[in-house]
Amino acid sequence: MGAAERATSRRTLVLAALAGAGLVALSSGRVWLTTDHDPASSVVTATVSSSVRGGAAVPGLLALAVVAAAGAAAVSISGRRLAQACAAALTLAGLALVALVGRVIAAPVPAARSVVADSTGLAGEALSAAEVGAWAVTGLAGSILVVVAGGLMVVRAPTWRSEPGRFERAGDHSNGSVPNRRESPEPLWDAITRGEDPTD
Repeated sequence: MGAAERATSRRTLVLAALAGAGLVALSSGRVWLTTDHDPASSVVTATVSSSVRGGAAVPGLLALAVVAAAGAAAVSISGRRLAQACAAALTLAGLALVALVGRVIAAPVPAARSVVADSTGLAGEALSAAEVGAWAVTGLAGSILVVVAGGLMVVRAPTWRSEPGRFERAGDHSNGSVPNRRESPEPLWDAITRGEDPTD
């Protein structure tokens, strides 16, 4: 893999991780669950509906997304070893996101129960149903993207340049040619010794 390909690989993975973290952050403020719960009080008989946003369903969701984004940004400007460490950190953040978001999607009623009780003020309510919305799935997709991109960064970081973003040194030539060196001054002195004008 050439230097250009390695740079492209790093850039692509960083952008993928940032995109995944962005999706999670965006979804955190959107509705993940729509719930229906029946009042326990005999006075109130109508079914009450409410919605649960991602940030409420998963406390710390936005913070984990920010950690993943910061890790991806650090990978883009770090040397091989530090980039690998940052990639490992953002991968762990992604795994935590997958676990937390996946738990909400797999069991929406327990995830929404405490949030609904706090938002409605009716502690005795029994949650009867909770529907998972598209934004919850979007959050899960973003989390998986962070994990995949981070894992690939960990594997490929040892092949990246030690100093990313810097131009190649003047002495580096992709075609293997050696720059012309200044010719030895000996022929010039010989010409002067013979009485010849070297400027002719």
